[in-house]
Amino acid sequence: MLSKILDKISNELNLEDFTRLNLVKRSVPAKELLVDPNKNFRSIYFIEKGVIRKFYISNSGKEHTTTFCFEGGFASPVIDIYLNRNPSFYIEALTDVIIHEFSYDEFKSILNELGLVDKVLSKLFVSLCIEMEEREKMLLTLDAIEKVKWFYSNMPNTVEDIPKNIISTYLDMDPSTFSRALKKLEKWP
Repeated sequence: MLSKILDKISNELNLEDFTRLNLVKRSVPAKELLVDPNKNFRSIYFIEKGVIRKFYISNSGKEHTTTFCFEGGFASPVIDIYLNRNPSFYIEALTDVIIHEFSYDEFKSILNELGLVDKVLSKLFVSLCIEMEEREKMLLTLDAIEKVKWFYSNMPNTVEDIPKNIISTYLDMDPSTFSRALKKLEKWP
């Protein structure tokens, strides 16, 4: 599994350099919180199986989903870790998941010894910025039906496992608007 994780991060990483990385495999049931903003957290999750989401809760108590993480992806409050602060959002298992957890600090230390810390972290931050910018553009430029089309065209097949009310928060729509848009698209492939 470590080899698969390293390949996903960068093709410059060798398995031998990371054998001391403590990788902990966990099975997590659906709806369990993996990251809570009230608790210090300095790990990275690699998702072997299942779906995870990142979300915020507004002062009024409304949830706002910002990211879905699927099999073969990573989930972590990496920007908050980098800035040395508690997470600013929640991470929750949407389905039963199998994750592999490893320490950000151990990983960064190994990268530092290899002289790759800046290269790998900049690649990570650029990919996060691209993902955020694409979502922001979608939210600001598309109408309800176009947002739903965008979502189902850009997400993996496992999207079927995500409750519709959570998808609606990701698209910044109330559930009834989302439901109406879905009905209008019933004949859409």
